[in-house]
Amino acid sequence: MIDDDVPSPCVRICVVDEVRDICRGCYRTLDEISKWASYSREHKLALLSELKQRHACEPFPHPLPLHP
Repeated sequence: MIDDDVPSPCVRICVVDEVRDICRGCYRTLDEISKWASYSREHKLALLSELKQRHACEPFPHPLPLHP
């Protein structure tokens, strides 16, 4: 495990979209999620940039929270 200051992009909405095969919360693939801790700082920063583009190009609609 590489110790660095790049935080995980996880937002605790851990649901993999069956069509796009990426997490609906952080936009990572299962492979990217499982390998995050082993990525170098540079790789993590590059992936964060790519995730922003994934989100901007094709955002998932997140349902509004239900209020009782």
